[in-house]
Amino acid sequence: MIRGIWIFVTVAYAACAPIGSPPPKIAATPAGAVEVWVGFSPPQQAGATVHLVHESGFVWHGAASPSGVTLQAPEGPCTLTLKRDGVVLAETALKLSRAISDYAWVLGP
Repeated sequence: MIRGIWIFVTVAYAACAPIGSPPPKIAATPAGAVEVWVGFSPPQQAGATVHLVHESGFVWHGAASPSGVTLQAPEGPCTLTLKRDGVVLAETALKLSRAISDYAWVLGP
């Protein structure tokens, strides 16, 4: 009888145990996002990636061509980080707006 109670308690406890949350995912591009061309000045070597973090929590990263990258994100402040092989090459902040579709990112000294 006691063994049956312990089995019941164990099964009930396992059924009530919290389920782990899924790993965070990169957000899909939100509706109403603006498209912006970020051009590098001077052009960079191939193999760089751009990481965007928006104040709303939206995160995006992707491969960049030597001349720049096109990205879509919500309007508002964000930070951009240019990386190659895990090394940060440059960082900048900008405010995305429908009024500005091109941004020149000066990377030289």
